[in-house]
Amino acid sequence: MPLSDSLVGLLRPFLAELERGQRLFNMWNSPRLSELIEADLEAARGVWLEEAGDDESERQRRAEMDFLVYQDSAGRFADFHSARHGFITHLAAAGVHPKVAQSLARHSDINLTLSRYSHVLSGQEADAVNLLPDFGKKRADADAPKAVAEGAGR
Repeated sequence: MPLSDSLVGLLRPFLAELERGQRLFNMWNSPRLSELIEADLEAARGVWLEEAGDDESERQRRAEMDFLVYQDSAGRFADFHSARHGFITHLAAAGVHPKVAQSLARHSDINLTLSRYSHVLSGQEADAVNLLPDFGKKRADADAPKAVAEGAGR
């Protein structure tokens, strides 16, 4: 799976600690993938909370947020499938060709990629409609007098 340059940059310190040939993500050997994701989120949230330092009000503000939680206050989960939905939706929003998104998702059927895993983001429909020509605007050449060709109709 190709990774973006920015993600590789973020992973570089972690990669330096791996032994040659060791897998970066060994999720298929996990008894439950959701447990692996939940543990990773919990560890990342702990680091994020620690970054508040001695500022107790900032620490409290962060503690009350849903950032980096496995299940948010609305009952939504940050699981493998939600990550896939987000990944494919953002590929589509970036204008990636559907066949490329299908390949990256490892889907055998383009309908699964387009119908199930990609979603319209807020504002995309309005943005799309605003790409249409302005039909209320007169074309500059619409009012120009038509030249009559000499000898026309002979």
